[in-house]
Amino acid sequence: YVAGIGIAAPGFRKITLRPHLPEGVDSFTATHRTPGGEIHVSLRRENGRTVVETALPEGVAVADGAPAPRRQILLLGDSIRLGYCGPVRKAMDDRADVYFPEGNCMFAQYTLRLLYDWRNLVPDPAKIDVVHWNNGLWDLGQRDNREPLTPKGVYVATLVRIHGELRRYFPNAKIVFATTTPVNTAVECEQHTLGNAVVEEYNAAAVAAASGVDWSADPW
Repeated sequence: YVAGIGIAAPGFRKITLRPHLPEGVDSFTATHRTPGGEIHVSLRRENGRTVVETALPEGVAVADGAPAPRRQILLLGDSIRLGYCGPVRKAMDDRADVYFPEGNCMFAQYTLRLLYDWRNLVPDPAKIDVVHWNNGLWDLGQRDNREPLTPKGVYVATLVRIHGELRRYFPNAKIVFATTTPVNTAVECEQHTLGNAVVEEYNAAAVAAASGVDWSADPW
C-alpha cells in the first residue's frame, strides 16, 4: 500500500506507481520482485516536501494514470495566509511543493517591493504552477473612522502592477487572487472602524480592474 506498486500489464511489463508517505513516517524504501527484475521505490521528507525515487528493471514501463508530476505552488498574503500556509503545505505534501514567505505580506506596495526577493523562495520560478495571492486588509485599514490607509486608486493600480510582475517572474503559473475577507463587525477593531462597506468597495474595484486573473476566496 505504501509503495503503491500496481500491475497494469501481464508479467509486470507495465505498472502503476502511487506511493504514499503516511503522517508520522519520515522515510521508507520498498523492493518488489517481478519476473523481469526488482522494482525499487523510496520516499523521504526533505526540506518540507516529499522526495520520491524509483528504479525499474529494463523493459518495465509506468502506465498512464501514474502520479502526476508534483505541483509547485506559491502563497502570498497577509495574516490570514499566515494561518493557512502551514496546513496547506501539510495537506498537499504528497502531491505538491508549497512555498511562502515566513513573514506577513502586509500592504500591496510592500508586496510589490518584496516580489523581487520572494521569487528566490522557489527553486525554479518557471516551474511554478499556481500563485495564490492576496492584499487588502492592510491597505483598507483605518484609524478613528478616517480614510483607508491606501487610497482605492493607488490600491488598484498597485494590484495591477503586482499581477504584471507575477506574470513576469512566474510565466507559466496560474495566478489566483483571493478577495479580501470581510471583517468581523461584532468584534471591535481599531484598524477597521469603517466596517465591511469599504471591504466590498475595494474588492469590487480590484475585480473590475482585473485581466487574466482568477478571482477566488478559496485557495483551492
